Amino acid sequence: MKRTMKKTAFAAAPAACGAVCAADLPGVARVMRPARVSRGDTNVRKNQPIDDAAWLWMPGDDGRLTGFETRTDRPNPNPDVKFVKFRKTFEVRPGEGPLVVDVSADERFYLTIDGAFIARGPNRATVENWQYQTYSVTLAPGDHVIVAVVWVLGDFGPLAQLSWRGGFILKADGVFDERLTTGKAKWEVGWLGGIRAIGIDNGVWGTGNQFEMTGAGPYAGEPADYVEAVGVRGPAGSKGPHIYGLRTPGWMLFPTQMPDQTETRVAPGAFRAVARGTTWRENRTWSEAETTSADVDAFNRLIQSGEKFVIPAKIF
Repeated sequence: MKRTMKKTAFAAAPAACGAVCAADLPGVARVMRPARVSRGDTNVRKNQPIDDAAWLWMPGDDGRLTGFETRTDRPNPNPDVKFVKFRKTFEVRPGEGPLVVDVSADERFYLTIDGAFIARGPNRATVENWQYQTYSVTLAPGDHVIVAVVWVLGDFGPLAQLSWRGGFILKADGVFDERLTTGKAKWEVGWLGGIRAIGIDNGVWGTGNQFEMTGAGPYAGEPADYVEAVGVRGPAGSKGPHIYGLRTPGWMLFPTQMPDQTETRVAPGAFRAVARGTTWRENRTWSEAETTSADVDAFNRLIQSGEKFVIPAKIF
């Protein structure tokens, strides 16, 4: 299901899937973990590598839109939804790699390394069959930054979107385990602002709200500050609320068997006219000046060659 997002002010960039699309990034490969077809002792004992990782979130927030926040000094800047950005700097030493990671989030994530798009997900499922994806990434020796934008839309999201609470989990294999695995390595997290729901606006029923974004948007935007992320659920099989050690509550993780959605750059036709100060989706007759303005040329250079330009907020 697709959600349309309306932006009121932004720096226009060419790649819909981030600074670099997956097809443009060498050294990234999807890894298919063996299928798990039985719930069995899931969350009772560790059955797979990702079961050794913990789930993280923003300190002082319970990850639910109907919940509470105890960190009044750092409140969620969005009244309707929750968007956070997780960040971790790590080193690749000569001869190490590739980096193999299992990753998931609740509700959704957008993962990059050094600004290059790696993946989005997870595939939607029930909490008792929560999906994760695995990727192998070859990186040059040196310092790198891995970033995950995670969001919770709640009632403003598609009807197909289920959730337990906001969370992010990543398990790194081998030498990268202690450097990156959530619950072992220290991650930073910060709120992303400038996002609010504006209603269905003639959209298809069941696909969720449209959103108005101010600024660079959640992928390119930065939090006002970062704090250390906190664990909101321990590794699978860790002690839960029951004294006899039954299932760890919450997400039961299963490796997705579905391929990734296609991520391809496209140049969808051409802009023919640009008008300023008009009403959203207004029926109107375009003037000759609006079809020959510099804005038309700027938009076409954006989709044809990737040239960037800035749309000031005051023109809307």
